[in-house]
Amino acid sequence: MTKVYATFRRSEGKASDPHALHADQVDTINPTDELLLEIEGGADSLSKAEFRELKGVARTMILPLYARASESKRARPILRDPRAQQILEQLNCSPEELADLEKESKILPVVACVAATIYDRWISDFLDQHPTGTIVEIGPGLDTRYERLDNGQATWIDIDLPESLAVRRRFFEENQRRMFLAESILDEGWVEIVRERARPPILFAAEGVLFYFKEEDVRALFTRVADHFPGSLFLHDSCVRGVAANSSKIRLCQVGGASFQWGIDDIKEIEAWDPRFHVEEIDSVLYHYRNRYPWMVRLVTWIIPGIRRVFTVNKLRLGTTDAGRRLDLA
Repeated sequence: MTKVYATFRRSEGKASDPHALHADQVDTINPTDELLLEIEGGADSLSKAEFRELKGVARTMILPLYARASESKRARPILRDPRAQQILEQLNCSPEELADLEKESKILPVVACVAATIYDRWISDFLDQHPTGTIVEIGPGLDTRYERLDNGQATWIDIDLPESLAVRRRFFEENQRRMFLAESILDEGWVEIVRERARPPILFAAEGVLFYFKEEDVRALFTRVADHFPGSLFLHDSCVRGVAANSSKIRLCQVGGASFQWGIDDIKEIEAWDPRFHVEEIDSVLYHYRNRYPWMVRLVTWIIPGIRRVFTVNKLRLGTTDAGRRLDLA
């Protein structure tokens, strides 16, 4: 058995869950805390040297994975993800380490899983309408959406940084309909490959990714998709500017060692960026599974409904000058 250490930093902050989007309610990890991961040898193992190089990426992957795995153990889970449970078992965290994550992450599983269900719902709807279409996942980390939703016909393309895919390949395999592409989404290298491999229509999904981009990078990405894949759907999550400005207090940012760079108070603002950008649907994690959140958050979001816009998941249509839309939070 190979033992590798990954540092998890805790920060006071708030999670983007249906009832806990306040900066003072996020689960935290102290900067000096360390999490020992005992990774069993074999095809799914990482050497100490490899993990040392990838530990920052691995930290950001493990927390959402833990969220889905721990949620799956509940009698009535928000989301079932047996593959996440298997991977977490392969990482073989000690009982003390899992207890620490459980203690410090009581809100995180709800936050992550509610957002994931929104993505899953929209992607499932897309596959129902276009069973042979293409799903392009941007920055999937150790996401298991293919395992949860694949219909046996669609094409799936995962685009992530080389160091992230190095970890992902330890637990997932490519096949004739599933491709891993080691590219930065901010560069243009991925465009021609996706054009060659994808079968239209195409849905892009960037779960938990665009927060870390600068606004000019977000605009450039939307423009690139609109230019090369006109009419495609683009799913992503967003937070308001106030949250982005104070993201150093948010636990996920501390764990990943990066702060949010982009916030937007009303996602419909992007329609002024380019006439080809259209917001078709908006959903908020604050709308769902309200009984799983602290009573104070439920009360505040009931008294001030606008707070529900603090964190939303958005469905865009890019590259067309005319698009019908449904705005749930309009």
